[in-house]
Amino acid sequence: MKILLKIFLIFSLGISVFNFSYANSLQDLISWWDDKINVGCATEDCNLKAWTDLVRDSINDIEKDRSARDYIQDVVIYLLYFVSLIALLFIIYSWFNILTAAWDEEKVKKSKTTILQVIIWIIVIWLAYPIVKWIIEVLNAS
Repeated sequence: MKILLKIFLIFSLGISVFNFSYANSLQDLISWWDDKINVGCATEDCNLKAWTDLVRDSINDIEKDRSARDYIQDVVIYLLYFVSLIALLFIIYSWFNILTAAWDEEKVKKSKTTILQVIIWIIVIWLAYPIVKWIIEVLNAS
């Protein structure tokens, strides 16, 4: 059980580090957006048409800068979060089965096995994306 706890802590730390890399790009986007709004409002009349044009131009700039690969990566990340949510629901359901097993050893064993399998598969799923991304970066660098 202590090994699973250590694996879970290492896994959580890995996810935190992995998600931290997106924070810089989000800060850049926010600062860019603030500069765009301040410049747009200071030089133009701040009416509805000016703001609509400003937002439309900003959105078009964002859309032009991204490639299809970036969109696919975003979809994969959202799917990972969705699968993690489903796995969490499986763990909660299995834990509920343990609590309501009424000392039936077979139900308890089945639920513990389900929890262990879900944890293992979530670790495999979350590690697959960074490993594939790393392999692609290594192949592109050489």
